[in-house]
Amino acid sequence: MIDESAKAIVEKLAVPVYEDALSPFAKELSKGLVSIARMVNSGVFLVEDSVHAVTSVLRMTAENLALLPPKQISFDRPRVALQALNEAKFAINEDEIQRLFSNLISASLDKKTSRIAHPAYIEIIKQLQPDEAKILRFMFNKENHRKGHAPTIDIVQQDSEDSNLTITSTTPEVNLICEDAGCDNPENSVMYFFNLKRLGLLTPTSGTSFPKEEHERIFSSEKVKEICSVNSHLDRVSYKSGQYSFTGFGRGFVDSCVGRHSI
Repeated sequence: MIDESAKAIVEKLAVPVYEDALSPFAKELSKGLVSIARMVNSGVFLVEDSVHAVTSVLRMTAENLALLPPKQISFDRPRVALQALNEAKFAINEDEIQRLFSNLISASLDKKTSRIAHPAYIEIIKQLQPDEAKILRFMFNKENHRKGHAPTIDIVQQDSEDSNLTITSTTPEVNLICEDAGCDNPENSVMYFFNLKRLGLLTPTSGTSFPKEEHERIFSSEKVKEICSVNSHLDRVSYKSGQYSFTGFGRGFVDSCVGRHSI
């Protein structure tokens, strides 16, 4: 059964990935990727959907590596590639997650970037939703001076000034990042950012590198109106500007796993 799964991957990879698929370099590249697939598959039987997932990751990896000079590619230290491909078999019908694995594998096999392709990134990818991958890609693709940042606001609601006892309600880190990033389920925004912070990829800051209109856009959004409607008796509403930023660990992660295919 194991051999049959490996054979299925090899057969799928036999279809040309690029026009010059019969060149010596393409053949050697294919052999290297297939050998990694065989090693990963030696202990686990892959169901058909998993075969497709692994094949997809290998194809994307081949496309990445085909852009590099042959001498820049090395299969001498395949640990990260092996472990990443082993986990990629679970990313069934999840193109965003497959792309993260592919980029990490590519980085680990590129002599110029292998030093930053940390094996810990595999565990991070395993704990990401496709929408969270979109968020990271969106923030990575920001203009140079805002690269790795995205605006947020803290909504502050208070009761009327003539009240004897002031009541204040604060909703932190409200943003439109999921909407702007094209997430499939933007209603899960709070959960997504909790997870990205938990994983050490993002951190909130009270300062901002964005102009006031970026924060005003959030403040005037339907999302904020819905938040305020929950405590409609608190009729004085204001906001404080902030932003999300990549941590140092987060920057390393996106450089390895997002940077190669960020469009």
